[in-house]
Amino acid sequence: MPIEIGQRFGLLVVLKNIGNIEYGKTKRLMPAWECECDCGNKKIIAYPSLTGSRTTKSCGCLRKKERPNRKKGDIRIGEVHRQFNGMDAVIINYNTVNDITIQFENGVIVNNVKYDNLIRNKVKCPMIVEEIDDILKVINSNTHPETIFFVDMDFKDLVSNDYWHNDSNGYVKSNKHGHLHRLIMNAQKGDYVDHINGNTADNRRSNLRLCSNAKNVQNSGMRKNNKS
Repeated sequence: MPIEIGQRFGLLVVLKNIGNIEYGKTKRLMPAWECECDCGNKKIIAYPSLTGSRTTKSCGCLRKKERPNRKKGDIRIGEVHRQFNGMDAVIINYNTVNDITIQFENGVIVNNVKYDNLIRNKVKCPMIVEEIDDILKVINSNTHPETIFFVDMDFKDLVSNDYWHNDSNGYVKSNKHGHLHRLIMNAQKGDYVDHINGNTADNRRSNLRLCSNAKNVQNSGMRKNNKS
């Protein structure tokens, strides 16, 4: 992701690129930028700390207990904050510091956002659920790349109220519910669930079947010791 002069990350605004600096325990050389915090302090920050999942959000003032509470007058319509998913979120309306409406760059609108969560890059983009004929297309824009999968209409509440992502084998899962295809088929320990067309994003009930391990491996081309 390119970084531009004037771009905002939490309380930090990028001033200039300063070349490469040593980063992390391995002391790899990484591009770095001089940034100015809203409090007035300046700080040199490496690329991964600006754009990674654990982003640097301030010069350190956010961690100080004496940091003053944000007031309604501090908030500006059009103010942009990049969230941990790498997407910009713009303030489009607000009532109080705990009741802000934002819009992500993909068009998704989120209400009742707390300003402190916004400037700390903690706001997630909700799951996008699109109805296509008699199936649902579900998109999680918080992952890189986006997680996209398909389910039957009767699983709308399930997929809308959790965050789903692909595991290392491409299967859709959530931290709360585990693998989606196993949940849909009510698979028990020792059961194998096969995606009939080989597409792990297609989790329609008609594309899933309980089967033997051998049949699962044969159809998917996975290793024999994979129990998905």
